Amino acid sequence: GVWVEFVAWEGWPRTVTFELDSLPGAAAELLRSTGQDASPPLLDPGARFVVSFRGAPAGRYPYRVEGSGRAARGVVIVEAPEEGG
Repeated sequence: GVWVEFVAWEGWPRTVTFELDSLPGAAAELLRSTGQDASPPLLDPGARFVVSFRGAPAGRYPYRVEGSGRAARGVVIVEAPEEGG
């Protein structure tokens, strides 16, 4: 797919923030210019933050989730589209 959806699953407020200083310039600029570098607070169970990676450079997009307790970390991996597809 071309998008990733982060969904709050419990009643704790959460935020999702991409680690822009760990990204190549073009990738960081894509997230920053589209306002997708960080989520608003996800306050209610089922609240969503959807990030589109359409046209994003291939690579690893590290992020962290903060809210209650220790921050969690993850990575979205964007692959180059297959030729002809």
